[in-house]
Amino acid sequence: MSRPFDQALRDGRRDQRFPVSFAADLFAGRGKQTVTVRDLSRNGALLSGLTLPAEGTRVLVALGDAKLFGKVMWKHDCYCGLALVQPIEPLQVV
Repeated sequence: MSRPFDQALRDGRRDQRFPVSFAADLFAGRGKQTVTVRDLSRNGALLSGLTLPAEGTRVLVALGDAKLFGKVMWKHDCYCGLALVQPIEPLQVV
């Protein structure tokens, strides 16, 4: 990758992102782990965690009363980006 990782992330964004820092449960397959939601947008989320699922994995993120279904679009070190199945209103989730 010729540019810094954070710059590559910014270049691919199509929706306004809201920086957050919330613990959430990530369900992938039969596994469950605690992750941190780093930002939310209408159509996606940035997660960080120790052992994140592979690109292409379908997941459920339980964030309080909100249940976000999505697909891991990319993974790099301890971060991954999700594309949500249905758009959300980020300010209502937080």
